[in-house]
Amino acid sequence: MGDQSATLPVLAAGASQTVTLSGLPAGAAGPKTLRAFIDSACQTVESDETNNQDTKFGFNIVTSISPARGGTVSCTPNPVAPEGTSTCISSVSPGYVFAGWRGDCAGQAGTTCALKNIKSAKAVVATYAEMALVVPSRRGWRAVLRQ
Repeated sequence: MGDQSATLPVLAAGASQTVTLSGLPAGAAGPKTLRAFIDSACQTVESDETNNQDTKFGFNIVTSISPARGGTVSCTPNPVAPEGTSTCISSVSPGYVFAGWRGDCAGQAGTTCALKNIKSAKAVVATYAEMALVVPSRRGWRAVLRQ
C-alpha cells in the first residue's frame, strides 16, 4: 500500500490537530491516530496514541530583518532537530551594509551565524544600515545618508 500522508493546517502555539489514518496494510491492527500540536516553546510534537509516547521533531528558528529593505536572512535547517545545529546566512540588499546580529546570534561576527546544540526555539534578527554617499563639499568630503 505504501506510505500515507495527511496535510495539517498551520497551527498556532497551544493549538492541536488530530488525523486518523485508515486503510493501512494488513497487520497494522486498525486505524492509527496521529496527533500533532505546537507547544509554548514552538516545538512540533508527534504523539502515537497507541503507546502514548511523544517524539520531538525539532525547534523553529524565527528570522527577521531590520530595516525591512536591508536584506534577507535564512537559517538551514529550520526547524532544527533537538541538540542540532543550524547556520543562518544574511544577504545584503544594494544600498545597505550588514550591521550585525541581534537575538540568538548576537555577538557573532560576519554575515554567517552558527547556532549549536539547540534545545529550544530561537529568534534571529539581521540588522542593516543604509550606505552613506561621500560627496565633495567646499570644506572637504562629507557623508550624506541615502533616503
